[in-house]
Amino acid sequence: MDKFGDFRLLTMNNFYPRLQFRQHYKELVSGNLDILRPKEPSVPEDLVLIPKVKIELKTWLLTITALVFLSLYVRSALIENWIAGLPWFWIALFFLILSIFSLREFIQARTHNDQINKTLEYSHLTSVINYPSEKLRFEKDQEQILYWARTIQNQQQLRPERLRILDVLFAQRIPNPTLPEKANKDTKRGISETFFMPYLEHRFPNQVHTGLSIKFNYTESYKIEYSPDFVLWIKAENIIIDIEIDEPYTMGSRKPIHFDDIDAGRDNFLCENGWYVIRFAEEQILRYPQACIELLEIFIEGLKSFETCEKIHFNVDEAELIIIQSWTFDQASQMAKNSYRMQYYQESGHASFLKGHAVIGL
Repeated sequence: MDKFGDFRLLTMNNFYPRLQFRQHYKELVSGNLDILRPKEPSVPEDLVLIPKVKIELKTWLLTITALVFLSLYVRSALIENWIAGLPWFWIALFFLILSIFSLREFIQARTHNDQINKTLEYSHLTSVINYPSEKLRFEKDQEQILYWARTIQNQQQLRPERLRILDVLFAQRIPNPTLPEKANKDTKRGISETFFMPYLEHRFPNQVHTGLSIKFNYTESYKIEYSPDFVLWIKAENIIIDIEIDEPYTMGSRKPIHFDDIDAGRDNFLCENGWYVIRFAEEQILRYPQACIELLEIFIEGLKSFETCEKIHFNVDEAELIIIQSWTFDQASQMAKNSYRMQYYQESGHASFLKGHAVIGL
């Protein structure tokens, strides 16, 4: 365990606390404008429509066959009687039904293709009309980016001017985050989450939420839903932060959790949807709750102004917060065997908190 003072350390995956945010945000802070360069609009291509669907040969054959058997039925009914021609009638009806279904498929396919062609025609007409204005806007944006690049890279420029430009870029170019929704199922709150909640509510009143989630439907049968421990939602600044408290293993089954990069996919998904993720180890929350709150404050101020996020220098002496190295599966298993969580609950003076939540026999 070591004390920390550099923002870069907080973005490494093998330490707690751990900050995760969009990659292009980091590049903006470092002055890299490549990701912001406008994309040149494409010259409208010639309109290519989907060929119209023609009636298939089987539809004609089924219809003709139905008419042939129907004529045989009529002939039998006229020459003999309608009962004698009944077998021909049922055969004709069978082929007539098949031809109707085939004709129905043809109508649906033609209607579908006509709708696609109308969409293609509208899209092509829109691109042709908009291309001149998009081309002009691209040229203006290109000039603006070049100006900003020269300003940021010029060491003689004042730092406030550089930060102002970054603020403008951030506001204009970074998309709005995906808003959270109410979770489909209730998630049990952990012991340390219950402990930390009053600290969060005191510092960020009416901005800390539980029972929310972010959802995405890949297909009708494959859907994902992530439910954060806490959602810190600062609506005025359009900032949404997922605050996680990671334990090395579960209390009851002693199953290792949050080991290695097992949460990387989840965190990346949230960041790609405009969220920020900050992970604390449970031990940090219990030993240094106020220092964790202070780190959150620094991070949020950095998101608002860019100034702090360039490089966070955390006052370790005042905060008394230490970094904790993340654990592997084997290390978490060994922690469970040694009842490590009980050790830091006792050392931090919160062992009674465990009893109050009916946690027995670590």
